[in-house]
Amino acid sequence: MVQPLSALTDPTELRLRSEMMLRMAGSLARFGGWSLDVQTGTNFWSDELCNILGFPAGAPPRVGDAYALYPAEDRELVTAAMAECAAHGTAFDHVLSIHHADGRLLRVRVVGEALRAPDGRITHIEGAFHDITEQEAERAARAAVEERLESTLDSLSDGLLIFDSEWRYSYLNPKALEILGLDLDSVLGTVFWDIAPEPVRSTFGAAMRSAADDVPPDNRPLARGDGLPDGVGSGCLHPRCERG
Repeated sequence: MVQPLSALTDPTELRLRSEMMLRMAGSLARFGGWSLDVQTGTNFWSDELCNILGFPAGAPPRVGDAYALYPAEDRELVTAAMAECAAHGTAFDHVLSIHHADGRLLRVRVVGEALRAPDGRITHIEGAFHDITEQEAERAARAAVEERLESTLDSLSDGLLIFDSEWRYSYLNPKALEILGLDLDSVLGTVFWDIAPEPVRSTFGAAMRSAADDVPPDNRPLARGDGLPDGVGSGCLHPRCERG
């Protein structure tokens, strides 16, 4: 029967189980560790880091070969950061590109800091290595979708306005800005009722209020109707409220 970690009392077994859990967590999170002896140039990679970059466990490449995995621009950045850390103890934290052993290009976050001997000499640089390729790809995909959507909305021949649950402007397309005579930088985040011209408040505003009232109860974002000016009307838009 496998005992939970909290029930272990033997120091050796506790250490081995803890190391196993750390390796498992590192593998799942695509996270590894590394160390460099600045005197001898001895390079250590955790098994997780070897796996991330496609090298056999316990057999990382030599330092020069490891640097060669980075594209030229990022290679200059990481070698300069390592040299500065070895000479002055300057910690670093960079997002870089690096080639997997099979040639694939990964995006990674590399963090390093100096370790000092009791006399203050820097003896090692140690750090962490996180494969963020998947997260970067997802972020880029979202950005591309948002860019296409914004481009589509910007090209509409009709004015389009989007408000949050407190009637603050969160988006206006160019046509809407033209119709309302507003400037995007000065209007985003402001409340519609505070800056809209009176003719717009009395006509377009009433239509907006009516449209909000027609939203199905489960999709109503507003919990109250306060903040609406006189003449436009107010009321509770929360599904649990009773309309008066």
